[in-house]
Amino acid sequence: MHLKRTFHTLLAVIGLLSILPDSASAAVKLQDLTSPSVQTLLDLGSAGVVVGQVRYFDFGYVPLSAGSPSASVVGVQPLAFNGLRFVTGFSAINGQYIGAVLSYSMETTDPLYQITTLDLFTDGTALVSGPGTFAIATQTVRSMDGLVLGHILSTFGDGSGGLVDHNYDSTPITASNAIKIMQSLAVKADLTSAGGGFASLSVVEARSVVIPEPAAGLLLLGALGVAGLRRPIYK
Repeated sequence: MHLKRTFHTLLAVIGLLSILPDSASAAVKLQDLTSPSVQTLLDLGSAGVVVGQVRYFDFGYVPLSAGSPSASVVGVQPLAFNGLRFVTGFSAINGQYIGAVLSYSMETTDPLYQITTLDLFTDGTALVSGPGTFAIATQTVRSMDGLVLGHILSTFGDGSGGLVDHNYDSTPITASNAIKIMQSLAVKADLTSAGGGFASLSVVEARSVVIPEPAAGLLLLGALGVAGLRRPIYK
């Protein structure tokens, strides 16, 4: 009888969770799309795409120079454990500056889960080093109300140049169900006549860590506790 009551209580909890709003119901899985690009995600608007436990939506893309790739050229791939890989193909030589700003919103597909950590990886570097030749990426995270959460992530590479290269950064953030991301991506090379080299940034990977809200665990434990209190006492 005790097991039966516990089972019924768990069913009630599951039923309660199932009626919570599912904001990802209109989104498609990124893995189900054929050769998606940033333009694909722009066209999906507020519906967006789902990767793992996260929905990505409301994309924006602004090229910062005449030679910057268009949104239809920048590819997008799903990463395991809640992440996106952008295949940018940025390169600069002989005085070129190539850059773009990429923005989007993220939210957990289950409202009882929260985003707690963000990671950024890029392969940007100066394949041929030279003065003023480098690749750089930054990522800012804000709440849906515009408050900054965590520090600004950054990566930098100038090959054998004089500065320290780093292709990975990570930050914990204030646990949130939904956030806004802005990435600034750029490569630059000085004029060849001035000793400039060749800079490249081909891949940008953005991942997130998603965990259950503490309240979700308390809800389940509370249900089990109620079931335990109702256990009959036998003498």
